[in-house]
Amino acid sequence: MALSSTLSVAGHAVKQLTSHGDKNVSQLARRVISSWKNHFEEKQSKPSLDVRCDHATTESRTTVRRHITAALLADSEDELAASVCHSTLCNILPRDN
Repeated sequence: MALSSTLSVAGHAVKQLTSHGDKNVSQLARRVISSWKNHFEEKQSKPSLDVRCDHATTESRTTVRRHITAALLADSEDELAASVCHSTLCNILPRDN
């Protein structure tokens, strides 16, 4: 079963619990639905990120990653170095329009 199908089935099951005879169960089901809605509304409201992949930008990323890796004394494939590099470059490199 695909993930979206599983989520859909779970959503229907939780929705049915909103009319459950036990007040605590129905309240919890409503809270779950409210939480899901808030999560997806927040996710949809975030702007998408345009990423440049030209040669100069790729070289800059590699250089920054190398320097961060050296500073962290980590392996060049280290996830932390890649994450810091991504976060840093997203704030300083111009976006393509």
